[in-house]
Amino acid sequence: MTSLLFTIALSLLVAVFVVDVINYSILFIFFRQFRQQEWTTPENNYVPKTLVCLALRGVDPFLKRHIEGLLTQDYPQYTVRFIVDHQDDPALPVLQEVIQRLGVKNTEILVVKEYFETCALKCNSLYHALKKVDPSYEVIAFLDADTNPHSTWLRRLVEPLSDSRFTATTGQRWFCPDKSKPGSIVRQLWMEAYFVLFYSQRLIWGGSFAIRRKTFFQSDILEQWKTVLTEDITLSMALAKSGQKTAVIPDMMIVNRETCSLRSFHRWAIRQTLYGKLYHTTWFLNIVVGIIGILPILLGVMLVFLGLVNLGRGGGAR
Repeated sequence: MTSLLFTIALSLLVAVFVVDVINYSILFIFFRQFRQQEWTTPENNYVPKTLVCLALRGVDPFLKRHIEGLLTQDYPQYTVRFIVDHQDDPALPVLQEVIQRLGVKNTEILVVKEYFETCALKCNSLYHALKKVDPSYEVIAFLDADTNPHSTWLRRLVEPLSDSRFTATTGQRWFCPDKSKPGSIVRQLWMEAYFVLFYSQRLIWGGSFAIRRKTFFQSDILEQWKTVLTEDITLSMALAKSGQKTAVIPDMMIVNRETCSLRSFHRWAIRQTLYGKLYHTTWFLNIVVGIIGILPILLGVMLVFLGLVNLGRGGGAR
């Protein structure tokens, strides 16, 4: 029995090593290609009038910093439309305090009063925010409440749209928590593997993306948002179906430093898997990629478990 356990443990150790080598070799090759810019940099600054939409529900740990960064962008013509989930939402006083302190005028606050039972709350908020958009806006940009935009975030996000080949742009998230809790480590490994798939399929990330206003309203995506659970995958699929091209911006890696427990990671992974199954054509591949990302940890845990079992049996024999 001891010999069998040792063989299994050794096999798992080799498997962990092989998976790690393959995984990080792919990441290395990918990042070398990823650094190459796809679009032609405009000779003059490309800064079309832009509407930025941010849906708020609850107070994120970095919400105040997020709002401050969003309202101090190095961009000449933009308006931020904040969509608050309800009148008593704790995010509302935080938002009002920051706006008043900064003294900015390029903001709009919309408090949601109508809720559809057929979609997620975020999709509901975005639908109401975009029912009326002034034609003077050439671009609509979106970001999440846990996205911390740097001062040139909007300028860099919009720039690829100066190239007529692209109708949308997107950044990507990089999960890098301040504290190395087990759940945070697992989620980080999952996202490292998933990132390659995001780029290769040109999937839009809801935390940071932009689209031409005309393209957005020529599609039926706004009506689709009334009946879906996630806005980014459905938009990605709609653009791909119509032959529209999305620019993935190499230096728009938005770092998320939130920590999470194994329980919260499990909820997050289930939610992401559900979104993929419902709206993405290759959802099963997405699951496989995520599992490959965390396989080293799973195998490592199994290895430790087998070692403890073996140790316990040895102790019992003595």
